[in-house]
This record gives sequence, structure tokens and C-alpha cells, in this order.
Amino acid sequence: MALILELARSHAPDGEGCFIDYPFRGSFRWGGPAVSIGERVAISIEPQPGRIRGSIWKAEEQASFPYLSAVLTDCAVEPEALSSRALSLVESLGTDLKARAFELPRYRECFVCGFERQAPGLRCTFYLIQQNGTKSVFSFHGLDPDDEDHFYWLRISDKELHPGVVASVMDEVMGWSGFVTCKQGGVTVKIEIDFLRPVSPGERLLCCGRCTHVKGRGPHRQFWFSEAMVLPLLGDDHVPVAVGRGQWLAVPMLTEEMKSNLLPRSAVLDLFS
Repeated sequence: MALILELARSHAPDGEGCFIDYPFRGSFRWGGPAVSIGERVAISIEPQPGRIRGSIWKAEEQASFPYLSAVLTDCAVEPEALSSRALSLVESLGTDLKARAFELPRYRECFVCGFERQAPGLRCTFYLIQQNGTKSVFSFHGLDPDDEDHFYWLRISDKELHPGVVASVMDEVMGWSGFVTCKQGGVTVKIEIDFLRPVSPGERLLCCGRCTHVKGRGPHRQFWFSEAMVLPLLGDDHVPVAVGRGQWLAVPMLTEEMKSNLLPRSAVLDLFS
């Protein structure tokens, strides 16, 4: 997602701004052969009337479908409706979130949550809270001074956080909301995100995701659907900077991989038992 977003937010050939500007909607779908670390890929965007198409293909393999396809379009913003949704979310979460929440396990080398990663990464910490039967997965950004060197290091410009960072964190909270609901690992099938405005480096944010419903039974043909919102922590308008929704497919093999590699193991046992 991040690479397609970076190409779309780069300057157009005529020098007049970017290929797309805020607010815009990014629709992403996975479906082709998986891409492993070290493999070569071909990434492209194609501006078309009213939209931008993007894709990522494995460079050394003849495939019928791209690893990732995307469509970016302009989107309308309804501040009052968004503010109402955001305020409802904040009120449902309550206060002292970290004190009441369960810290989710992390990988060592994950780009988003890896805590021993040698290469640059976001080093995010995610939390689970259950309120009135609803499970919410959330993360804070910009509160820790170290975020300047990790979460905010990837930028489009000095004034704009890379939208791929926002997309990655939303993917994570939506995915985790399904993991903890279904007690299964899974892969992203599709995501749709409305990027409502750019995020300034250092801006304090709350990202929250919830599983809205589950379809199918058993680990082999189970899907879940989630939604997420990224909110500024300062200000009174409560208008989010991004909202999203998506679909995931449970994968038993990934469940076992998560049980083996997420740390600490005690937290993993609590989640999947």
C-alpha cells in the first residue's frame, strides 16, 4: 500500500501538484502470488479520468493477478457525521485506556510492531480493551518522544507523514480486532481507507479498530470484517484524519505461526486459548 500511495502523492509530470490530493479514498485488494522478503517486484500507477490505478506484481513470475491492486479516487467529507462517529467512539472507550487495557504481543522484526528490528520500522505498541462486550484494539502515536525516530520517520515531506504509515497502522488494528474475536490469525483480503487530511509529523493520534462481524464457521472458511478510525488527540472538533474498513480471511497456518513467534508467549496463550 505504502509504495502505491507514495507514487500517487509524488509530483505529477507537469509539475502541477500531485497525482492525487486530500481527501481521497484508497481501495486495496490482495489476490496474486505472495511476495517474500528479497523478491523483486514491479510497482506502477496509471492516472485515469477520475481515478488512479495502481498495482504490485512479482517481477520474475508470470501471474494472472497482481499481488496487490489499488484504486485511488477523490472522496467527499461530511465533517459533522464524522465528528459524531468519532465522539461516540471516544465515549465508548472511556478514560485511562492504557491502565485498563491488555498489551498485545509483538514480533521481533515486524515493520509495524517489531521491537528488535534493526532496519527502520514504526515500533508500534497495540492494546486490547473490552468494554460492554465490545473488543477494541488501539494504539497511541506521538506521545512517546521515541516516536519521532520511528513512527514519524517515514514522510512524504517535512510537513506530511507518509500516508502508508496511517494505512499500515489501520491494517494492524483492524486485523488484530479480528484475531482476538475469532482467536485465529488471518490475511488481509481488501481494505478501503478514506484519507481525509494529511498528518503532520509529531501530531498526537489515537488509532482504534473493531471487528464488526464474522462470516463462516471453523478456521478454514472464516472471514471477518473490521473498521477503524484515526483521531487527533488535540482539538475539540473530533474530526478523524482517516477512516477505514476491510475484510480478512482466517488462515490456520498463520495462527500457528503467530503462536510460535509472537512475544511474550504468556500473552499469546491468553489470546488464543
